[in-house]
Amino acid sequence: MDIMKPETINSFVTLVALIISITAMIYTVKAYLLKSGEKIRCSYSTRSSVDCDDKYVANITLENLKDRSIVIFGIYMRIGENYFLELENFENNPLILKPFEAHNQNFDAILFYSVNMKRIDLNTLFDDEKVKKTIMLSTSNDKYEVKANMKQWNPISDFFKNHMTAIIQPRRLSYKGKSYGSNIKYLIEFKYYDNSEDIIPIRSGDERFKIFTNFQLTKESLESKKSLELFLRNQKKKGSIKFSKVEVMDFSKGIESIFTDYDSEKIEAKYYGKIKFKVFGKLYTAYDSYKLKKANRKIKN
Repeated sequence: MDIMKPETINSFVTLVALIISITAMIYTVKAYLLKSGEKIRCSYSTRSSVDCDDKYVANITLENLKDRSIVIFGIYMRIGENYFLELENFENNPLILKPFEAHNQNFDAILFYSVNMKRIDLNTLFDDEKVKKTIMLSTSNDKYEVKANMKQWNPISDFFKNHMTAIIQPRRLSYKGKSYGSNIKYLIEFKYYDNSEDIIPIRSGDERFKIFTNFQLTKESLESKKSLELFLRNQKKKGSIKFSKVEVMDFSKGIESIFTDYDSEKIEAKYYGKIKFKVFGKLYTAYDSYKLKKANRKIKN
């Protein structure tokens, strides 16, 4: 019978010990990496809707892949180099994404996009696949673009460094927790005998489509809030629809009141490449800062 030599046994024990040591080291490194830095996986979708003229982000999901919490103050989409589209703002109540936790948010249609007090059209940039779209986070460790260990960031700080930076906010008008787009003319609120309720958005031209099962809207019924309410009550008398109460809201008036605060002319977002943004943007910022200092000196004098 063959008996293993002592030196063979020692070599085997040494090999096993080495494998255990390497395994333990790999586990330790992986555990450390899970608790250090930041790593977030993100997915989003954009949508076009008959409710509004602008393409918009319809959904976003963030997933924390680290074994540590991440504090988020805002979620933005960087379009190209200089446009930052605000998706969510948590500055007053920061979003704390716990270890391995996910955050999902759905967005409704918008009225329009604005920068300062001007409306801006992003459709061309949204449709251009060559224009890079990146989700950016404002965190307690600066801005985050699938990279870790940065200081808290806000696109406003980028604006002061480069005045070609534009921070864009989607403007929405909501009723009972749901936002509706700029093409909505009326909101019909039905209340039923079982205490349930329903809200139906109506657009201009909806008389061409069968919105309701047992009857169709007419062009005359959509001429005013009063004519639409009267039309619906007449349909109730005919037995075409059942409800305990109906109220029509002229949503277009609410939209018009918001539009009056902005310039009537709509600017179109143009794509600026990295060189144009970084080189010409810095030159423009220097010139702009010079003009501002010159104006301030005149005021002081």
